[in-house]
Amino acid sequence: MEHSVSRILISVLGVSLAACAGPAKTLSLSSYRATAGDESASWKGLEPGTKYLIFAPAGSCQVAMASSLSELEQGKGTPVAGTPAGTSLSVVEIRDAYVRTGSDAFAAVEVQTESGATHWLKLPAGASHGCLQPVPAGLEAARALVGKSLVFTPWASGCSEVQATGRAPGSMLIDAEGDLTFKVDGLALGPASAQAKAAGQLGHRLWAKLGGIDVRVDVVAQCFSAPGSDRAARPSDPLAHLRLPATRCDEDSDDGKQHVSCRTTLGLWEGAISDTAVELRAVRRTLGAVHFLDGKLVDGARYARTIVAVSVGQAPDARRQRLYAALTPAMQKAMAREAGGVRVTAAGSSDATYKIGVELAEVTIGELQTSEVPQSAKYKVRDEQRPNAEKPAARERVSSARAKLSEAETDFQNKKADFDRLKREARAECDRVASEQKEAWARIAAGTGCAAADAIIQPSDSEVVAARNELSAAETQLAKMPDTITVPIMADWPYTKKLFSRSVSSTLSISLQPADAPTPKTFQTPLQYTWQDYEVVADAAHNVPGHAADRGPIDNAEGLVPYIAAAASNAIATRFRAAMAEAQIEAARRAMAAAGIEAAKPGYETIDALAYDSVGRRLEKPLLRGSWNLAPGKALPLPSDALALSADQCLLAVAAGTAEAPLSLSIRTADRLFGDTREGGFAVVELCHAEIAGKSPTLELVSKAPGAVKWTLFRTRVSGGGS
Repeated sequence: MEHSVSRILISVLGVSLAACAGPAKTLSLSSYRATAGDESASWKGLEPGTKYLIFAPAGSCQVAMASSLSELEQGKGTPVAGTPAGTSLSVVEIRDAYVRTGSDAFAAVEVQTESGATHWLKLPAGASHGCLQPVPAGLEAARALVGKSLVFTPWASGCSEVQATGRAPGSMLIDAEGDLTFKVDGLALGPASAQAKAAGQLGHRLWAKLGGIDVRVDVVAQCFSAPGSDRAARPSDPLAHLRLPATRCDEDSDDGKQHVSCRTTLGLWEGAISDTAVELRAVRRTLGAVHFLDGKLVDGARYARTIVAVSVGQAPDARRQRLYAALTPAMQKAMAREAGGVRVTAAGSSDATYKIGVELAEVTIGELQTSEVPQSAKYKVRDEQRPNAEKPAARERVSSARAKLSEAETDFQNKKADFDRLKREARAECDRVASEQKEAWARIAAGTGCAAADAIIQPSDSEVVAARNELSAAETQLAKMPDTITVPIMADWPYTKKLFSRSVSSTLSISLQPADAPTPKTFQTPLQYTWQDYEVVADAAHNVPGHAADRGPIDNAEGLVPYIAAAASNAIATRFRAAMAEAQIEAARRAMAAAGIEAAKPGYETIDALAYDSVGRRLEKPLLRGSWNLAPGKALPLPSDALALSADQCLLAVAAGTAEAPLSLSIRTADRLFGDTREGGFAVVELCHAEIAGKSPTLELVSKAPGAVKWTLFRTRVSGGGS
């Protein structure tokens, strides 16, 4: 049931009863609807047999409860919000409903609880009744959880989302690693999001109370288990936490210990954790090579296929020595993005598969340039008292409101006189008809009809009330409005802004060389940078904020070295990401050649090498290929949704840039559940049948930088060799 009682009474009852300002009458719902001629479908929400859930935290609604209809008519009744009856998630079924007309209109609903007890609920017209909610799906299953003891088991196959809030829920669930036992103390309603619930928002989703935290009920069902059960047993295989079968990884021996390496897409958790809320969802991401030794996650540098030797040029002067030292952290940060897939070795190392060199040409720093620029600031000279320009309009509003009130009162009195006359005539006719009825039941029915007529033909004084309210508001505004206002008189104050600048020029050279290449490829990037700062003498009396320039580059050109290093670091980071991608592509080509496998199509050697590097002999034939010129930030869909998979098959998507210009590639689904978001020179994603129910989603290819790219969709196997 999508409609709520609150919407029913606001949209129907609150409007229909606005005209019933005469003597209050209590009519059955059917009599009221027939008399008022209101057959709207919204009233079905109050018909006998309709069920609602009562959930009324303090301050949530204005529904009152009583033991009889007469108590409600007398203004009695106890508010439901904040009471045990309002917070126990009780399901009630409507048995009967009445409508009370008049100025204090309300609906009176007789309800029966699941235990058979009956109560009367007062639902004031136009008020909040949000504590009456449609009965949520799964309520009975949720009630069955109350009293049970459970442990957190995020490794369970059906656990795909975590929504929890309360006191340090991250520590209670994640840091405890499933070692804490929770007892389900009760149920509540809340929004779908843990962060929204922590912020005090309301909603219609079921939440379970587990000690000091609340967890959404569907999460409890999927991610919690009975202590001692098979599902509660912590997996000994680390791949179970990555939701990855061992057949999709490679296994060998390292000094007698089991070594497992996984280069495909893994199962991870992504989301947000705060002091009061945990919101996580299970996703699948490509991280590069991940290694386990004897069942434990280890640094994969020792197993890296890509071994990079990084060297910096000779520094013939002290300035470049300082710059090279400052650039080293930037290079380390760029290479750290590929941890586990790349190992960095010393320059000249014999086992290097790839060499990267960085060199700065002579750095020229120009003379200090200074200039002065005239500026001005607004400051207050004095205050002046002036007549309030808004006062005449406020007086006119009061005068207009008085005139409209007089007009509304006259119109209402005329309508009231007509009503009294028509009422006397209608009542006389009803009494005459009733007196002529011979049977008692007929006289009662005729009399009830006359009473209902009294309730619906009373003219409304709503226009008088509105006009009176407007006059009151206008008079209040006028009374609060001063005759004069204080106006600050402003003036301009001139001051001087002194500018400083120095220009820097150099050339940044980065060389890239595979181990078997006779000569390196060298990329030269002009390094142009202008340092600027300014100085202003503070003058608080004239509203001039002061600013002190960095005296380092002003007094000594060498003070610019940190600024130059920052500018060079940005250029290095971009080029190093491309270099890391190229180095890994070279390693993939070597691995494929060592296995005696050739590319399936000329021009796609890089794509095929990356595919083989990711899944090895599970790789089968390519299904679809293509090439595009990517615009920055624009996602282009791959035709992956046209492919179906059998139970033992997977889909592998591979894309790589085709030019030397560095790209920032990602492959992902629109919902971000699958993706390679490393933003490098290539991207790889594998999706298997069990993860997508056989129907492949649409994959999107996107790059932050523009450039040409080639892609291929392959079919792979969950286990075994390819064809």
